[in-house]
This record gives sequence, C-alpha cells and structure tokens, in this order.
Amino acid sequence: MSSSSSSVSLLSVVAERVVLCSAFLLLSWQGSALALLSPSSSTTFSSSSLPPPPTSYSNQDNTLLLPSSTFETIQSCSIAILPNFLSETDLVPLRNDAKNLYANGMFSTDALASYGTKGNFDAGRDRAVLRLNRWKDPSIGSFETRSRLGELMARIRSELATGLNRPYLDQDGSASNSMYGRGSTEISYTRFGPGAFLKRHVDEHHEELKGVAGWSKPTRRSISWLIYLNEPDWNGTRDGGQLRCFQRQKLSNHNDNSNSNNKKTTAPLIGSPIGATPDGDLQIGWLTATSKDPIHRPVFLDGGVHDHGDCAMYILPYDNAPLQRLYITDTFRTNPILYVSGGETLAKQLLLKKEFSKYDDHNNNDDIRKNLNLDHLDLVQQRFKLIEAPKSRVTDLMGNLRNVVEGTSTSPYAGTGELPGIYEELNDVDANGGTLVLFDSVSLPHEVMVTKGRDRWACSGWMHEDQQPVQHDTIVNDTLS
Repeated sequence: MSSSSSSVSLLSVVAERVVLCSAFLLLSWQGSALALLSPSSSTTFSSSSLPPPPTSYSNQDNTLLLPSSTFETIQSCSIAILPNFLSETDLVPLRNDAKNLYANGMFSTDALASYGTKGNFDAGRDRAVLRLNRWKDPSIGSFETRSRLGELMARIRSELATGLNRPYLDQDGSASNSMYGRGSTEISYTRFGPGAFLKRHVDEHHEELKGVAGWSKPTRRSISWLIYLNEPDWNGTRDGGQLRCFQRQKLSNHNDNSNSNNKKTTAPLIGSPIGATPDGDLQIGWLTATSKDPIHRPVFLDGGVHDHGDCAMYILPYDNAPLQRLYITDTFRTNPILYVSGGETLAKQLLLKKEFSKYDDHNNNDDIRKNLNLDHLDLVQQRFKLIEAPKSRVTDLMGNLRNVVEGTSTSPYAGTGELPGIYEELNDVDANGGTLVLFDSVSLPHEVMVTKGRDRWACSGWMHEDQQPVQHDTIVNDTLS
C-alpha cells in the first residue's frame, strides 16, 4: 500500500478488504496501523495524522488494529506475530531517532546480554537501551516521533484490555495508566550489538519470587511487545537475532473415525486464564496435559500473608465456577523453597504431598480430582512444572552439556538457542523490520539468539497492570477449611 495515498482512499481500501473475505483481515488491521503512521509520503509525522485513543472498544470496529486471532494466540501461551505492521516509511523516522540517540550517548548498557564463551563485558556488543526517562524527554531526539508511537501503543493497549478480558490494562486513574507517560507503557529503544544474546527468561515473576522488593512496586508487567526497526535487507539466517519462544506444546486429537496415523494438531488447550487471575494472583507453573486430562492447567500462587508469608498453589478447574480455586498444596513459606536452584524438585517433594481434600470443600472435590488426573500424588508431581525454574552456574553447565550431547552445539552455549523443555515447543521469530509481536509477560519464556555481524534494533515495552494491594494480615479464603 503506497504511503502517498490519502487517508480517505486508504480507509476505503481497508473497508473493501474487510468486506471481501476473512483472508484479508490481517492486511486490513495493518492498513489501519499504516494509516496512523504513514499519512503522507513524508518520512516525518504530521501533527494531525494520529486520531486520539479510542474512548470505547465497541465503537472502533472500523479502525481496529489487532485481529481477533491475536487474543486467542496470547491466551494459548503463544506469541502473536503481525508481520509488516509498520511499513518501511513508518520505520525510517523511528530507526533514525534510535540510531541518533545511541550515537549521542543517550543509551545505557545493562550488562544483561552475553558474548560467546568468554563473557567479557564490551559496551559495543552489549544490549543498550534508551530508558523510559529519556524516552519521555522532549528535549532529545525526535520526541514527536516517539509520542506518535506511544499513542499507537495506547490504542493497542485498549484493544488488548477488552480482547483479553484484562480491564486493569486500561483502567482510568490506575498507577499503570499514569506513571509511564504517553501510551501508558514501559517503553524503550533497544540495540543488540554483534555477538550479543539474551538467555532464556520470563519478563515478570510473582511478587513472592522477587525477594524483599517483591511487593514494593505499584504495578507489574502484563503484556510484552516489540516492534522491530531493522533495515529491509535483514535476514534471520544470516543476521541472527531471532526471538525464540518456548510455547506450550500443541496437542494431537484423534477423531473417532481416524487411525493413529491421522492426527489433528490443535492449538494448546489451556484450562484457565494465563499469567494472572482476575484478582491478581500470578501464575508460577503448570500442570502439564495428560491423555486423561489433555489440558495444560496454569498453577497460581495465593500470596496469603504478603512479604514472604503463608502461600498455597491452586488451579481454576471448574467450568461452572471459573474463579473457584482447587488447591494442590498446603500453605507454606515461599522463602527459600521457590528461590533456590532445584526449587521445582523441592516443590514436588516438600509441597505436593498432602491429602488435597483437606484444603478444598467444593461439593464435587473427589470427582473433579479424579477426572483431572489429580487423584494420586505421583500424578500431580509428574505434571507439575515451574514456568521458569531458578538457575545457577550448575544448571547453566548442564544446559550446555545437553546442547552438546544432543548435537545442537559443539561448544558451551553461545546464543545458538536453548532446547525446549518437556511439553514445550519452539517458535523462532525473525527480527524483520515492521513486525509487531505481543505475548504474556508472566507465562511465556523466551530468549534472544545471537546477533551476527550487525546491530539489531527494536522498540520494546511492557504494558502494566496495577499490582494487587499489599496485605499484612492472613488472607482467609472461603475454599480453605
């Protein structure tokens, strides 16, 4: 679509594509984004090019930026990928702004990236970021360019709040909508120098897993996003820098009339909201799918007495009572069981050991546990996995050895990509300019694979929700006896 088209003709094309067939839906949504950021052939933004953020979701049907598949993908603990969300014309002022600010010393290195086997710090190769305070500074770079991207992300934030049923993503007066500036998102430019990579991690953890500072922040990350700013000739095979995501493994369903060689692969079946419950308890693990219960069930941690107090793990398995908790542990103190390397094994051996019926008084408790393959302790222990187990030098060395043994590498890990864990599958996303990616900050582990021979540029951020309020008294839950 030409960037010199008028806004009227562009909207006409978008409308025609929406009517034609669902195959063109993605192009239509991308066209909406292009209309916002490419109102003319100029590579700068005009002051009237961007309409204000929507006041409601229902009356924005003609200008939606995200297809409905985006929400379904995120909810299935996968990464939503929207190629060509921004055109090269849209990217030029953003890329130029990022490069100019970096050249002028406005970026900060954080020493989080790694560089091959030696690991010596090199500011030219490290991940460097334009931090939020400088992103919001109108006196440096092209503040107008950054502001217009912020307004675009505000619209995306509003759509995600409704599409994912996360109203606190877009709640007026909340800390998460007031402390991050235009766009209401933690946002930065990022640059990975040649040879830099970022090991597997998740972007947000339960407050109880953050140590003494866990409950000190007013907000927490909910949705992670990136828009890649690389040049049109970026090639993932040659240039590297892929975002590797460790998604829930897809399940194979057998049709009644099919044989064992004719399987239908479906999206991962997730048993409840991922990442967090509506009342703010964050996910810390999974009960992986089994043949009897073919659903990956998120495991949440009830904070109990905050500041490292009494906690308990639970799932949300009841179709007729979606917020009714089914506890799978007794209460326990999170410190230090879930902090140390090997915490997953300790959790299985020390926490998942009680008679569950003592901690849940749902009328159909025993039947539910049997139907969910939870009626025997060994089955629960086999199914339980932390989203991201604590790591140490020993676990890093074991991971390196695994890569060598399984033939993915002949040397210690150097950004070539970790292997998937049990019940995980890989999705490697090329850092092609204009691609928008979105995923849940809590439940989707990911890494940045090594960048080869050139700089990798992106605009990245996290959309926040307010953290659940700190409570210093014991929380009494109706389902606990």
